[in-house]
Amino acid sequence: MIDTILNIIKKFIPERFFKFLQPHYHFLLAVLGNLIYRFPGRKLKVIGVTGTNGKTTTAILTANMLKEAGFKVGLVTSNLIEVAGESIIKDSALGSTTLGRFKLQKLLRKMVSKGAEWVVLEVTSQGLEQHRVLGIPFDVAIFTNLTHEHMELHGTMEAYRDAKAKLFKGLGKSYFKGVQKTIIVNADDKYGKFYMDFKAARRYSVSLGAEGLKGSIVIKAIDLNPTVFGTDFSVEVGGEKQSFHLGLPGSFNVSNALMAIAVGDALNISAKAIKSALMKAEGIDGRMQRIDMGQGFNVYVDYAFTPNAFRMVLGSVREITKGKIITVFGAPGNRDVQKRPLMGNIVTKLSDVVIITDDEPATDDPEKIIDDIKKGINLQNFEVIRDRKEAINKAIQNAKAGDSVIIAGLGPSTVRYTGKKAEAWDDREVVREILRKNSKNSKAQISNANFRPELKSKESMSND
Repeated sequence: MIDTILNIIKKFIPERFFKFLQPHYHFLLAVLGNLIYRFPGRKLKVIGVTGTNGKTTTAILTANMLKEAGFKVGLVTSNLIEVAGESIIKDSALGSTTLGRFKLQKLLRKMVSKGAEWVVLEVTSQGLEQHRVLGIPFDVAIFTNLTHEHMELHGTMEAYRDAKAKLFKGLGKSYFKGVQKTIIVNADDKYGKFYMDFKAARRYSVSLGAEGLKGSIVIKAIDLNPTVFGTDFSVEVGGEKQSFHLGLPGSFNVSNALMAIAVGDALNISAKAIKSALMKAEGIDGRMQRIDMGQGFNVYVDYAFTPNAFRMVLGSVREITKGKIITVFGAPGNRDVQKRPLMGNIVTKLSDVVIITDDEPATDDPEKIIDDIKKGINLQNFEVIRDRKEAINKAIQNAKAGDSVIIAGLGPSTVRYTGKKAEAWDDREVVREILRKNSKNSKAQISNANFRPELKSKESMSND
């Protein structure tokens, strides 16, 4: 309701004046939300996860580990909300990744009333800029990575970096709840050191094989063995070595798991509870989600829509694919235009066959989006099929045993915006429908091949 009023006001005042007023508007709403719901963040121990990619997976793995350790836990991510054991699958009605001031404060108050001790929050740069987490004293701040995204909002990578830094700036002096203030960063990302240097009682850096950062407790993964069903790996902490199995495909997910392991180490959670949480990890909707209907090749639906996300996903798929990688992707409308050619370049380099299609164009020109993607392509291994269902169908029809098909961009979304209209759409259901149809056709072909009607020769017919 308030946002609707704001949009009406926006039409009647100069844009420059509106931009001046907007931060004050967000701040006042945040203060009001805290007052109405009586600062619920002070009653919970809070873990914030920020970064371009990996936030949702890291948050879910961390929450599951806390539950394995016996804590009552709340969780807020882009596609899943939990209130002390009560799960709510997030849909478009729940809004953006970092919920609005009133929704989030109301949810935290509900968690307090249900007896939650911990809450894990996925925190975006926009959420931080708009004061959506104002009044929530964080105890642990996690940084996953920072790559090219949201330039339409921030303009430069430095501004994007600084927006996320707001999670870390206030950590050392925030309300103390008996937990040592802790920073956990990805040492493999070039921005890791920037975030680690903020004030905190404890600092961790995690890495896939590298040495970590000086001045931190280093958690390093070695001996990675990726498979279709997950990854076996070992972790070195302070000279000690432990073996783990992560039940999620994609070696890049090990980096997310290391963040959860670091939280476990900081909170003195047992190795048994950490191992159990990682081993039990199930596929997260729309994140390297494998659709298996006995088709003889792998089909994954993934949320990748940034250059780095494609680099990680396609690199991990290559590790477990004997045949070809066939990728279907596009780029969202009304978002960062600069990343489109970068995505085109990366996807065509890391795939054998590429089909460029409409993603979620919204009010952008779909043809221009595709033209922007093509500007970064130097290879000839792609074609354009605007109709997304037709593109997915062709990718699946062309796949053979040992191949992997990646349907990227929409992930767990159940709606898709074309123009100003929202249409029901789910890549996973589209894939299942096509695979189901193919299976029926295959069975019909086998049945016809096995059917051999009795043929009568001219001679036998003449004797009838």
